[in-house]
Amino acid sequence: LFRNKKYSLLIGYILGVIGRYLCHFISGIVFFSEYAKGNIYIYSLIYNATYIFAEMILSIILIPFILPTIKRIKKYS
Repeated sequence: LFRNKKYSLLIGYILGVIGRYLCHFISGIVFFSEYAKGNIYIYSLIYNATYIFAEMILSIILIPFILPTIKRIKKYS
């Protein structure tokens, strides 16, 4: 979707993380509702956000350091 755009890797990554978050949110409601105390929707929303968005922030910080390696790999493939 974003192949030839500026910041394509970053935009694609954020879109992928949001899709992953939605899938985890839904599976938290469907499969793990018996473990929630109180409102299952809020529980799944907060529980999944704690680790998925923390991972996203850390990965966004590391992307500028990884880009030169990715470009080098693309050059040889």
